[in-house]
Amino acid sequence: MGNVGGFDVGSDFQWEAVVQASWKWTDRIDVAGGYRHLSVDFEEGGNVIDLILTGPYVALAFNFQA
Repeated sequence: MGNVGGFDVGSDFQWEAVVQASWKWTDRIDVAGGYRHLSVDFEEGGNVIDLILTGPYVALAFNFQA
C-alpha cells in the first residue's frame, strides 16, 4: 500500500509505503506485522517539519462484535 499527498495543502509534500501481512489468530483477534516508511515535509511561518519515520511494526486488532 502507498500514498502520496500534500501538494501545499496541509503539508508541502508527504508520501508513505507499507508492506503488511495479517493473520486471524482467533475469532476475535487478528495479528499484523509489516514495515512502514513515512516522509512528511511541512513549512508554515517559522515552523519547519522534515520528518521521516521508518521501521517494522506489530499490531493487534480486537473484534468486540459477536
